[in-house]
Amino acid sequence: MIISINKIVTGRFIVFVRIYEDIMLSWKNKQNRQPLLVEGARQVGKSFLIEKRFAPKHFEKTLKLDFMQTPEFSAIFDDGLSPKSIIRNAEIATGQAFNPDTDLLYFEEVGMCKQALESLKYFSQDAPNIFLIATGSNIGLFGRFPVGKTLRITIYPLTFQEFMLACGEHILAQLLNEHPSSIPKIAHDKLMKALNDYLFVGGMPDAIKEWTAGINSDQSILKTLQNVRDTQNQLVTDYINDFGKFSEGEKMSALMVERIYRNIPVQLAQTQNEKPIPKFQFKQVNPNRNTSYADVSSPISFLGKLNLVQRIGLIDTADSKFPLASYRQESLFKLTLTDIGLLNAMANIQYKQIINKDFAFKGFIAEVFVLNEIVSAHIRPSNAAFYAYKKGESEVEFLFQGASGYPIPLEVKSGKNTKAKSLTALVTRFDLPKAYKLSANLVEVNAQRVVEQWPIYLARTLYKTKIVNH
Repeated sequence: MIISINKIVTGRFIVFVRIYEDIMLSWKNKQNRQPLLVEGARQVGKSFLIEKRFAPKHFEKTLKLDFMQTPEFSAIFDDGLSPKSIIRNAEIATGQAFNPDTDLLYFEEVGMCKQALESLKYFSQDAPNIFLIATGSNIGLFGRFPVGKTLRITIYPLTFQEFMLACGEHILAQLLNEHPSSIPKIAHDKLMKALNDYLFVGGMPDAIKEWTAGINSDQSILKTLQNVRDTQNQLVTDYINDFGKFSEGEKMSALMVERIYRNIPVQLAQTQNEKPIPKFQFKQVNPNRNTSYADVSSPISFLGKLNLVQRIGLIDTADSKFPLASYRQESLFKLTLTDIGLLNAMANIQYKQIINKDFAFKGFIAEVFVLNEIVSAHIRPSNAAFYAYKKGESEVEFLFQGASGYPIPLEVKSGKNTKAKSLTALVTRFDLPKAYKLSANLVEVNAQRVVEQWPIYLARTLYKTKIVNH
């Protein structure tokens, strides 16, 4: 990612630098291109990325059709799905001329209009010269989809590095791409302090806007924290209100979806004292009845397709004879939210608790942070699956399928106590060649050791450089 050094905060207008801009520019520069389909949860910054960051730099004008805000725009498909007729009707509907050589055609919330989604195939086949970007919050819910006819990327909440950029900390943000040996102690201390801020604020753009506006003004920290929390609570409410709209035709109860979504933070907050997050308990979703996996399977899948939750499979082996996926059991998994700020808001965890080094719940917060940093590395669709190891009392937060065939375990410690009996036992039992540990410490990395220890804020870099291609 190329980071431009510019003024990040101008009044209350925040210019976010996102990690997706390079891949989007590569798409634009292709001679014949498929439509670019940008997926991601609602309010995660898809529109901002396109309208405020990308389009102004690379196009003269943007012809935008928002199918959620203006359902009447579906009339542009009344004459069929040929790109020529669609563009002509779009010009009429908006009163804006479109130049295919210099302008961007932008379909927002394409999942709200079936014909708009279907039209992507015809733009790919018949008009590869057109610069067309489509966004969608509910694309994953569609069974029928123009497979192979779009370039798909997923937008996630801002990563820790993107948060640092939004706060104007360019030098520290650059260090998050580095090996631990390149990070001085003074930078480590600043990064750990900033990480506590991020764990409270999270990666939702609206929450970060409130945070940066507050810290760059004479506003009290208490007022800033309250503004951030109010924004997070409103986002949660907006998501819940969306469940009924998006679940139409899905043959499931929006109430059950809401119960599961609200119950995830409740179950996570039961995790204390550095213990890994436990298996998701179905019976806790509705204690008044005997809830089974069959009752929650579809709603959980629904939440996953809206990019609101992440599932981690639980397995009881690290044997390299077979792929980890072969040991997976459908009903054994952990469940977390895709934004750490919203998770803390729903669990009513306060900033003063997060910065307290003795805070008993910090272990699960660190684990969710690491997971979300790792997931964000998969911008393009992938078959990556995430597992955790649990056998008896022995637990390790993450277990990845290494390219060499050997599983790669990763243990997460939120503090400076780095004793890892479960990790050591796992490595010894299955004779694993490599394992990693994330903690609050900055220690000298010895690549010759089986277990390497990295600072927790480098989770994404560790995953991209040492695990994905190992």
